[in-house]
Amino acid sequence: MKILKKFMLFKLSKLSLVLILGLSSQGVFASFAGSISNSVQGSGLIKDQQVNTLRITWSGNSDSSASNSFGQPYQVFSNNGSFVVNQTTVANSNRRVSARLVVGTVNPFNIFETVRVPRSVLAAAERADTKIIRYVRTFTDESGGPVGTSVVTLQVTPSSGGNLSISQIDLRFQNGDITMVTGTEQTLNATAVISYGGSGLLDLIWEVATPSSTSGTPIFIRLKTARQFLGAGRRSVIESPRLPTNLTGSYILRLRANAPTVDFSGLVLHYSVIRSSAPAAEVKTIRLVNPLPNSTIDKTTQFSWKSVSGAISYQLEIYEMPVADLPYAGLVSTDVEENQDKVLTTGILLPSDRQTTALTPMTLQYLTSGNAYYWRTLAVDSDGNLLGKSNYQKIYFTPQE
Repeated sequence: MKILKKFMLFKLSKLSLVLILGLSSQGVFASFAGSISNSVQGSGLIKDQQVNTLRITWSGNSDSSASNSFGQPYQVFSNNGSFVVNQTTVANSNRRVSARLVVGTVNPFNIFETVRVPRSVLAAAERADTKIIRYVRTFTDESGGPVGTSVVTLQVTPSSGGNLSISQIDLRFQNGDITMVTGTEQTLNATAVISYGGSGLLDLIWEVATPSSTSGTPIFIRLKTARQFLGAGRRSVIESPRLPTNLTGSYILRLRANAPTVDFSGLVLHYSVIRSSAPAAEVKTIRLVNPLPNSTIDKTTQFSWKSVSGAISYQLEIYEMPVADLPYAGLVSTDVEENQDKVLTTGILLPSDRQTTALTPMTLQYLTSGNAYYWRTLAVDSDGNLLGKSNYQKIYFTPQE
């Protein structure tokens, strides 16, 4: 009997040891003692019209005294940060930041992060008519326990002083479109909205290639030189001279910057001139292939559609329209004439042998993360006539970091 009791006690002791070991292998249960603070090296002021890089220190105290695993290492971390403008997230930083700690009582920590504020965030603040941008991170530990959130408040200031620098040129026809079909001898103009910082002389040249060369290698003819001193401010609007419309066919309008130099290209618009009395041709329906309706897109997404016989070029267009204003419940609308409150946001012109494209960097800068958009494709023939157009399809834009 005594032997049996000893055996049972030995078995219970082993079981107790297993339970103790099991408890000691549980996750760390930590929480934050007080709020998580932050500090920005220098100040929280950032310049408009440029990419800003900040050095942020996140500081706090992690209370792990309730843990059953004294001396066990664990992490306090945040998987991503968000740029917020007027309570709307406009971009994300998917970079994880962390601090390695050891279970004790109260452990102070400092987490250092270098963060880049992209121009798209500054553009979102400008559209929202605010100078305040917030960078938000939520921190937790490996137990999935209580979280702590900290907000860095950034203030946008003008890029005053220094040499003139151009951050963006938005080139459109006077009605806001990026392609145009007009009749012979009709009045046609374009405008360029210049976003800039600093001050100095702006030297631009308006050029056009006429139908005599656009079917092959375009030959550009100078229309006008525009010179203007830009001082205090952030935007300037430059209007083109009257554009030629005397010949039928396809034209290419180009805006070339002599000074200052710019780090982007593609400042061109395409328009076509048809005889004012020419009868309207039958417009075919273009079938869109990708992306599918209601898809989420990014800079790698390939847009594609079926070809149209006789097309010399395709125009991919992306429109913005607030969801609350939609006059229909479906994912696909019928035509822009039935939805006049759509706003043309950006687009790409492609030759007839290309029915697939990703969005270009210059196109992407006009899109805001998380917004809904509507895209379609147009097909144009060698005389500038509209051969085909697709219905609109709804998409959501979420950029990759």
